[in-house]
Amino acid sequence: MGKTLDPLLPPSDFALLHGAEIEAFILASPTPVSEAQVAARLQEGSSAAGLLSELAERTKDRAVRLVRDPEGWRYAVDPGFLPDALKAPARKARELSEAALATLAFIALYEPVTLGEIERGRGVKVSRALLDKLMEAGMIRPGIRRAGTGRAATYSTTDSFLTHFRLDALSDMPTPEELLSRDLPVDAKE
Repeated sequence: MGKTLDPLLPPSDFALLHGAEIEAFILASPTPVSEAQVAARLQEGSSAAGLLSELAERTKDRAVRLVRDPEGWRYAVDPGFLPDALKAPARKARELSEAALATLAFIALYEPVTLGEIERGRGVKVSRALLDKLMEAGMIRPGIRRAGTGRAATYSTTDSFLTHFRLDALSDMPTPEELLSRDLPVDAKE
């Protein structure tokens, strides 16, 4: 594509012809949509990749934007708007205890981390059962073992974690300083 699109400029003829239909298709889909699924809805010889790239570029500075994750294309809330969006958490997040969410947040901020590092960082004892529950939920995975005495296992977040919390990357997570500046509740022990 080469050039950057200005959201205020008129869309391409191709986007005018197909954009609204494809946006509706992606929004209505309960799961991320593949490029092949979009291509199947376009005229033969049309570029699904080009259309998706144009739509993603046009929404990049909006509260709701078109993003590509490992599972396909979907609309997501911009991370800057997540605190308001998370006031009504998704079903899986409600099933996780406060301890599980705090542990998950610590892992996401400092991964890869060992159980000992999580306990020292949070200032509380963390059970292996809690880590097992986070793995069963698909939020974390075991990582490489640390070199040295004991060869402690490390833990990292998964793509499912990013998808569940509507993040494109871990760098989209708010920092503890950003959370404090928004006057959101932060655990004083951390």
